Amino acid sequence: MDAGYELDRRHAEYVQAQRDHHDHANKSAEEARRSADEAQRLTEEATRVQDMQKAQNLRNDAEQLNARARQFEAAAQAHRANAIEFANKIADIDDQKSMFTPAAPAV
Repeated sequence: MDAGYELDRRHAEYVQAQRDHHDHANKSAEEARRSADEAQRLTEEATRVQDMQKAQNLRNDAEQLNARARQFEAAAQAHRANAIEFANKIADIDDQKSMFTPAAPAV
């Protein structure tokens, strides 16, 4: 198989993987924000509720949502790190591909 073809194939594969990780990072970050916002809303509601048991249930629900938000934020960070890793792989391939591309003639 031609080395240039193989580099092009890997380049395209890495570009797609990088895009996928960016997409997953954005989706995870958005879910983290939604969970944190809902947790904040429940916490505020718990301060207004007169029934102590209901207030405690709301605080418990809020804590679970905050934990979920932390998990999604961790997932977003992992996807961002993976996207950076693929960006580095893409740069390496671009460097390798430049060896197969003839230099422009000097003027």
